[in-house]
Amino acid sequence: MKKIITLLLALVMCFACVSLSACSEDDNVRNLDDIVKSGKITIATNAEFPPFESKEGTNYVGIDIEIAQVIADYLGVELVINNMDFDAVVTSVQKGQSDLALAALTISAKRKKAINFSEAYFGAAQYLIVKKTNTDFDACQTKDDVDAILAASTNKKGVAQNATTGYYYLKGSEDFGFTGFSNIQTSGLENPSLCAMALVNGQADYLVVDKEVAESVIASNNGVKAIEIALSSEEYGIGVNKSNSALLKIVNKVLENLKVIEQDGTSKLDKIFARHIND
Repeated sequence: MKKIITLLLALVMCFACVSLSACSEDDNVRNLDDIVKSGKITIATNAEFPPFESKEGTNYVGIDIEIAQVIADYLGVELVINNMDFDAVVTSVQKGQSDLALAALTISAKRKKAINFSEAYFGAAQYLIVKKTNTDFDACQTKDDVDAILAASTNKKGVAQNATTGYYYLKGSEDFGFTGFSNIQTSGLENPSLCAMALVNGQADYLVVDKEVAESVIASNNGVKAIEIALSSEEYGIGVNKSNSALLKIVNKVLENLKVIEQDGTSKLDKIFARHIND
């Protein structure tokens, strides 16, 4: 009898701990009123992904940083940036450690289970980067041509930033719809700069990264080139905690305003992109 009572008490304590854990996580999430009253809004980002987010000295710059500033200005609050590894960005918003995720974050079914997304604000594609001396892909005209060469390659190594679409393209991901390439030994690194270094130094043969980031990598590394064929089609969104519907509405309203076409035929969002992509 004592054993049964002890077991029941243990189960009750276990359920209580689970409940308290769930409540404490929810309590961490700041609603719209909390953000406005505090005078600050925090964004989770990975400032290693130019032109979307990076650092110049002590300053954060990039497309996502500008969009985040517009959101902060709309609310009349200060922008606070939480810089972290890319694979921690979604979790930071999910646990209420940051209010928003702005990190060139591709909208996917798996990520939607953890957080909500704003309306898309950018359509992205993946590019393959190789050394300039690599001629294997010179005759490629389509994605299928590139895939065929990747699938037939032997003793090759691939690299991409951890938890990015480029990594999943090489490694495979049901969530992103990629079968991957089991014949390629793929490694994930912390940022595109380290990936480019691995390629230049001969530690990798293939690098897959977003098109705009590919342009930045090529500009910084003379010995590499891009195979200018889109390997994917995806959309970026701003991540918001699932319990914060009021903040999500504000974010979508700001994006809607940024997309309005002005008298010169472009939108404010177009101008933000132009400042960073067309430099």
